[in-house]
Amino acid sequence: MNVLVSPSGASVEALPRTRERELARPLPVPRISVVVPTRARPEALRCCIAALLEQQVEDRAAYEIVVVDDGHAEETRLAVEAMKPADGVPALRYFRPRRGHGAAVARNVGWREAYGDLVAFVDDHSIPQADWLARGEAALTSELVAVAGQLRDASGAVPGRAPLGLPTSNAFVRRSALQRIGGFDENFERPSGDDPDLLLRLQRDAGPVGHCDEAVVQRADFPGCLRRQRDAYFDALLYKKHPRFFREQAAETAPWEHYLIVGLALGAPGFMIAGVTGSAVVSLLIAWALVLRLAIRRLRQPVRDSAGYLGTLATSALIPFLSVYWRVSGALRFRVWFF
Repeated sequence: MNVLVSPSGASVEALPRTRERELARPLPVPRISVVVPTRARPEALRCCIAALLEQQVEDRAAYEIVVVDDGHAEETRLAVEAMKPADGVPALRYFRPRRGHGAAVARNVGWREAYGDLVAFVDDHSIPQADWLARGEAALTSELVAVAGQLRDASGAVPGRAPLGLPTSNAFVRRSALQRIGGFDENFERPSGDDPDLLLRLQRDAGPVGHCDEAVVQRADFPGCLRRQRDAYFDALLYKKHPRFFREQAAETAPWEHYLIVGLALGAPGFMIAGVTGSAVVSLLIAWALVLRLAIRRLRQPVRDSAGYLGTLATSALIPFLSVYWRVSGALRFRVWFF
């Protein structure tokens, strides 16, 4: 296994493909490169790399792992180096891009330094299932330029907010397609914007994108499905830039069900104050019924245990409030109103 560090402070993406880099090329050359952007999460990164090292593939030399450290943490570098398998396969490489420039920059560094013709993307706080790599590669048929896998939260449930477009935390993209579109747009402030932007540019300039629900990545942090609701803040900007895409493909980001749950829950105290207790009870019962419906929909796949079911129910009750809050905040910030 090779652990390579770029010159301190240098922009790895700008480095030429020098003779030194060619000499570092693993033999045989891997056909798949897994890019993992990371920042100040060494423990989570260890779990992610461990899952990647245990992928069920016929030839372990067929893939490499490329870790890109956006935080320039020595602990992160040491964590990567400590995970060398005895036989050095699969190859593991480590890069430091410009510090603190975000996941889009890190992903661009990763795929540009990748040796594989197929580039897979996964986040440092996620755990790919053992057959993730094999499933994703098999799903990328000749007519497709990219494939989106399925994301699940820590309980095993489908997140309350599905990523717009191509989820960069679980995606398989041909390197040639990334070259054609120029990679990720580094102007987006949060990853929530580069997912749909990547999808739109791939479909427009490279070719069709498919889906593979069998290529599963599970988030290791349980509250991740709640934090992901912050992405709704940038829905307004996406709507402003890509209104047609938003209307056609992003309608589920804050469904009317969310608005209804929030409205019923907030309206119940008003009914109580007005002395209409029956209406308050009915409002709360309907709200809870909708929350239960949301939880059941998220449990399309079985979770690990009873705690997972309870966690899914609890987060399903919070998701509508967070989703609506961030969505309205974004609408005010970007001065555009939409539903």
